[in-house]
Parts: sequence; C-alpha cells; structure tokens
Amino acid sequence: MPHQAEILAVGTELLLGNITNTNAQFLSELLASAGIDVLYHTAVGDNPRRLRAAVETARGRCDLLVFTGGLGPTYDDMTKETVAEAFGLALEYHPEVMEEIQCYFDNVFHRPMPACNRRQAMLPQGCTVLHNPVGTAPGCIFTADGVTAVLLPGVPHECRYLAEHALLPWLRGCSGGVIRSHDLRVFGLTEPRVQELLGDLMDRAENPSLAPYAKPGEVMLRLTAKGESPQDCQERMAPLFWDVRSRLGDCLYGVDVSSLEEVVITRLRQKGLTLSAAESCTGGLIAKRMTDLPGASQVFMGGVVSGRRGVLYQRRQGRGAGRAPGPAGAIRRGVGAGGPGHGGGRPAAYRQRPFGVRHRAGRA
Repeated sequence: MPHQAEILAVGTELLLGNITNTNAQFLSELLASAGIDVLYHTAVGDNPRRLRAAVETARGRCDLLVFTGGLGPTYDDMTKETVAEAFGLALEYHPEVMEEIQCYFDNVFHRPMPACNRRQAMLPQGCTVLHNPVGTAPGCIFTADGVTAVLLPGVPHECRYLAEHALLPWLRGCSGGVIRSHDLRVFGLTEPRVQELLGDLMDRAENPSLAPYAKPGEVMLRLTAKGESPQDCQERMAPLFWDVRSRLGDCLYGVDVSSLEEVVITRLRQKGLTLSAAESCTGGLIAKRMTDLPGASQVFMGGVVSGRRGVLYQRRQGRGAGRAPGPAGAIRRGVGAGGPGHGGGRPAAYRQRPFGVRHRAGRA
C-alpha cells in the first residue's frame, strides 16, 4: 500500500492568491486518518510544462500522488492529459461516464451539455474511475511504475465527496488491515509545551503513532494504529493513550469530541448544573459558542454583555432589572474587566484589577 504521499494542487488561481487551497488541508487530514504520511504539498499553475516537471519531481520521492484540480472541460484543464503523458498512458473514452455527465446536465443544470464536456469522459487507460454524482468531473486512480496517482476535481465539495466516498474506501481496501484513530483534545497548554511533555513518545511512536495539530486556542493530538482488527488497534493504542493522559492531566479534556463547549455542556448536564455568562471584552463569545451546539438550552440560561464595569458588577451581585439569568444554583461566568477607559460603578479595589481579569463562581 502507498505510504508516502504528495498532494499536488493544480490551478493558477491558487498561485495568484484568489482562493485558499482548502483541498490540500482536507486531503492531508484524510490521508493521515488512513495512516498515510503526507510529505509534500505542491501548488502549480495551469501550465503543462511546469505541471509535468512537478509530476516528475513528485514521483521520484513519493509513491502516492494525489492531484486536485484541472479536470474541467475547458482548454486550461490539462491535469489528466499531462499526468497520463508523464506516466506513458493514453486517454480512453468511457461511455458510462459520458452518460453520467449528460444526466447531470439534464437533471441539475437543465440545459444542453456543451460539446467540450466530452473531454471529461476521457480518462487514463486502465484506471479505476471515481464516479462523481455531485459534479461533472470524474476522478480516477491508476498505478504505473510503482507509483499510484489519484486525480480529484478541484471544486471543494466535489473533491471532498470523492475523497470521502471513493478514495478513502479504496485506501482502506488496499491496506490489508484496519486503521483506527482517536483525536485527543488539549486545552491550557501551547503546542511547544505539549511537545516538551510528549516529545519522547512522539519520537519513538510508530504503530501506534502520535501527531500534534495546532487548533485555534488549543492543541489536538491524533493517535493512530494499524492492526488486523478494530480490537487489535484499540489494544495497540491503549498503553500510549494512558501514558499521554498521565502526563497531560486535566489539560486533556476530551477524546473524539468536537470542542471544549461540547464537553462543558455534557458535564453540566451530567451534574445537573446550569451556566450563565456575564461578558465584557469577549463580546458575547462564550454565549455564542455555547448556543452554537444543539441542546445548549438545557444548561445555558443566558448572559449579559456590557462594556461598562458597573453594569457587570451589578449583574453579578444580582441587582437591577438586568440581573444575570439563571436559577440560584447556576454557575455564573464573567469575562473581562470591560477594557480601558471604563471606570466607575464598582468598589475601588475591584476597579484596580487588570484588564481582562476573569472570574468564576459556582454553587451546586
């Protein structure tokens, strides 16, 4: 099975900065979940000569090349032709693909199909076709000279669909085993600090492997194992997981969860507690992140956002018509001292606290 990959994104618009190369990011995550190391990212414009040079370089250092972009019907979509030529393969016509493209125009676009779309039914000889029900550009997979090439559309939702529904199952079918991963979410530690605590584990971990990914405000660790069965994978990962957990302590807040707020909501529900927020410099961010999740209304009572210190102080004291919402047993969270230039409304000692100070109080 290919195990060292390069992702080649084709499109002049990427080099001009007109669009962000989100396909490469998504494909890297998908390949990593399949236990494949992505060694290189390459972006190349719609130029056959430069694309051919990029293919020659990539095939000399990796055995899985994943292309995205350049599969459209227009004259500048040259990925199939150039890649096939680099591997010495001719293009052949696939009538079943042509029929799918025609049906897509009839049922989705509701207009006649231009003659140029016939090009999209021409695919490298002997390839495995990746049929595309969400667009007109089919993908394909072929192997030549010990190197496997995967061609995917550049339109992000089409690329994602074929990668998830065609490429990933194909990779798993070639693996001769199963691959399982767990995402460990870490809050309160920077990525360099996580590296200090876990560096020796990451250096010697092979199967299972342990890789860090920096996320906004937190760090994610991906624990991946390959084995003969799902149970075998879990048994391989267990010792490393418990070692990681013992080193990170409470900073490891969840496994295979989407976010910190998801964990907070779950724990509040389990403990029969509720939450309300009094925010200033965060501008309602806590309330937004909580209410973005379904079921938040069961535990989140609401919040107050104000730039004036006195308003938040009165709300925390439960005074006035705008008192912080929630029952007496709620946990109340206030963030921010209101920012520079907002004085008054609080005792002098409270006003002296630094900008951005946070307070937390709770009652069972």
